[in-house]
Amino acid sequence: MGIMKQWLVCHSVLVTTVGAVGLTATPACATPQVYASDLPSQPIERSSDSSGGGVSQSPRTTPAPSRKTGNQAAAPVDEIAGLEEIIITARRTAERLQDVPAAVFAISADIIVEQGIRSDADLQAAIPGLVIRTAGTTNFISYVMRGQSLDQYSGAVPGVQPYVNEVPFMANAALSFYDLDGIQVLKGPQGTLFGRNLTGGAVLYQTAVPNENSKSYLSVAYGNLDRLVAEGAINIPVNEAVALRLAGTHTSGGAFIKNLYDGRMYGDKDYDSGRLSLILKPTDRLTSTTVAEATDSGGTNQPNFPYYVLPCGTQGGDKACNLNPSVPAFQTLINSAPGTYYPGYPGGYVFPGGLAELPGFLRSRGRYVVDSNAPFDHDADYFYVQNTTEYEISSDITIKNIVGYSKSDAEDFFDNDASPYITIDPGLDMPGSTQNYRAKSRQLSDELQLNGKALDERLKYLAGLFYVSTRNDIDSAFRMLFIFPPDILYPIAIRFHGITEDVSYAAFGQTTFAVTDRLNVTGGLRWTWDKLTTYHLEDSLFYTGGTRQEAWEDKPSWTVSIDYDLSPDLMIYATTRGSWRVGGYNLFAPQVGDKLTAEFGGNYFLPETVRDVEVGTKFNGRIGTMPASLNVAAYYQWMKDVQRTGLGIIDGVGASATVTVGSAEVGGIETDFQILPTDWLRLGGSYAYTDARFVDNVGVLYGIPALFGPYADAPRHAGSLFGEITAPLPDNMGVLTFRVDGYAQSYFYFSNRARTFDPGTKIPGYTLINMRLDWQDPIGIEGLTVSAFAKNLMDKPYWTGGAPGAQVAGLVSASFGPPRTYGVGFRFGW
Repeated sequence: MGIMKQWLVCHSVLVTTVGAVGLTATPACATPQVYASDLPSQPIERSSDSSGGGVSQSPRTTPAPSRKTGNQAAAPVDEIAGLEEIIITARRTAERLQDVPAAVFAISADIIVEQGIRSDADLQAAIPGLVIRTAGTTNFISYVMRGQSLDQYSGAVPGVQPYVNEVPFMANAALSFYDLDGIQVLKGPQGTLFGRNLTGGAVLYQTAVPNENSKSYLSVAYGNLDRLVAEGAINIPVNEAVALRLAGTHTSGGAFIKNLYDGRMYGDKDYDSGRLSLILKPTDRLTSTTVAEATDSGGTNQPNFPYYVLPCGTQGGDKACNLNPSVPAFQTLINSAPGTYYPGYPGGYVFPGGLAELPGFLRSRGRYVVDSNAPFDHDADYFYVQNTTEYEISSDITIKNIVGYSKSDAEDFFDNDASPYITIDPGLDMPGSTQNYRAKSRQLSDELQLNGKALDERLKYLAGLFYVSTRNDIDSAFRMLFIFPPDILYPIAIRFHGITEDVSYAAFGQTTFAVTDRLNVTGGLRWTWDKLTTYHLEDSLFYTGGTRQEAWEDKPSWTVSIDYDLSPDLMIYATTRGSWRVGGYNLFAPQVGDKLTAEFGGNYFLPETVRDVEVGTKFNGRIGTMPASLNVAAYYQWMKDVQRTGLGIIDGVGASATVTVGSAEVGGIETDFQILPTDWLRLGGSYAYTDARFVDNVGVLYGIPALFGPYADAPRHAGSLFGEITAPLPDNMGVLTFRVDGYAQSYFYFSNRARTFDPGTKIPGYTLINMRLDWQDPIGIEGLTVSAFAKNLMDKPYWTGGAPGAQVAGLVSASFGPPRTYGVGFRFGW
């Protein structure tokens, strides 16, 4: 047997996963005792699923290998057969989900397909406790976990970081959800092991790589709203030391929002992406995996709806007073010839009833109707190339290097005031320019790891060095029109254009020691140094002759945990962690000094720190005769210098900066379960309770105290339930699988100043139901799956987030959740 084939067969982890758990099978060439520490550090490798696009769902009764600590022997096969296990890499080495002393949620390739997870927003229903927050545009999103969020226009790095193949993913690019091996969500402060130091968690995406068990496939789905999703992948045999895989996808359609201003439909996607994966195995000890992807993302942004208008006569309600039919200047504006005040404006329907009456008028015209004077176009290009090289120095020591380069260029058009009036609109219509909001980024990272075990495998360790350099070119323009009753119109245009750079270095190490066959202790430490630089370009409002601002920051991240096996089926653990989010510079605030904060009129903001305590239990066994799993985690976090965007009125003019709010605390409980009452029925669900609040709620903006609260982006309750029925058909007619998923969450606020500065920013709770019917191998056609699906089956209207800033724009706007979508599809694997 050749080198490549032997390595792929003897070192592959065969995993079956449904929901948060999966099934591991021992390859034929392996011994019965297979331990996580012996596996290659690749998450969720594929089995020989004929569908080609996911992890095999059969056989579901294959036993999983037991956990090994020290000399502990594997449990007999007949003792551990039951609900499946999934192999994850939450601690940068392959191990069972049930053995990791932390809250981790994993989704297999099959579930990505079954639940129709095609975008970041779809993850929210799949993973309660994870909030996908939208703001001024649905192509600007932030991941929120355990109260760790990211405000738009803050200049801060994410509190929750996505990774692709263990490489940090840039925030302003679109993630690809095709041909994935799985997704893992790590909750709580990170930093000891993963790339950037993080306060909220990490979302790990693993793309499919070519191996003996990866299958080629083609998938096409079409549904209402003229939405088409096509994807496919093919393995190309090269030779015994080389394996190649090509994958690609196309998405189009999906528009569902009608804009009365120009008569267009918005919210569609026009997305094309291709990926190449190459594995080189020149010797049985050396493996090199290269992944390259290019993506062209187009279509349109979803216009926001004017969710709440500040009433005339209240603080900030001057827009409702002035944008009123009784004001002569307002009549002059809406009846002016196109181009009188701004090029091309007004160029469509402008509601004549004024700002205060706009929300009611739009609701009378339908559920997904807006009137906004913006084109809402979206255009982004993204490219990355990554290489992971592993060399097995000995059976106990492996050295690994992960290098990644990426670049992106995104331009978006949207409307800050969600109205047909020029209150505050992104865009700068000047001769030769239609600039709106543009972000160009590039990133280079490298990580070197030494992974090993000693003392008869009782001691497992990982040490390494990490480097990442990120450069962002942010070009954001705004136009505003001030009305001074009775008849003065005063247009202005401003532009913020600058460069931010962050060069980060880190050294880290983590070790786990098996005190006994049941008791393990883990400790880890990471020290990170960041060099931050920013400067404005000549066309920027805050240009200061090219002066650069620079700051150095460094802090530790750490983790300590202990876990104990009460039985082969039940583990309990306790962990405590500390991490931090780097400070930086906000390009939308004046450039003053190197480290002058918003309190004193500057644009610098301090690092945010967090520490937590988490206790939990993980069960995977049987309740009576029924295979079942149950994971429960309870946590509490203490945060200081919480980074939040501060908007305020300074001398009658709207001002923005990033402030650090004194302190906050977040506590909660997260749980998920599955049970198999019969061999044809699978039930499961999850629940997250989050209690987030500011303790010291004061941030200072240009010398003026700003009160924060309630805590935003943190619904108190979120949960999901699913049921899945599998029914083999007679006479070789195939297998039917029917799945129903339900998701619900309680209300939340999309502004951290809802009690004072931003009233009307409360999003009501909602419940969604999704269904899917799969017919596998219909009428004996092996490898084919025909599907029918529906999302938001009950067609419930709901909101996914919003854009605060009522005092500046005169209103707050909110983002629509999609209506009911449905369709049919087929998937063929070979």
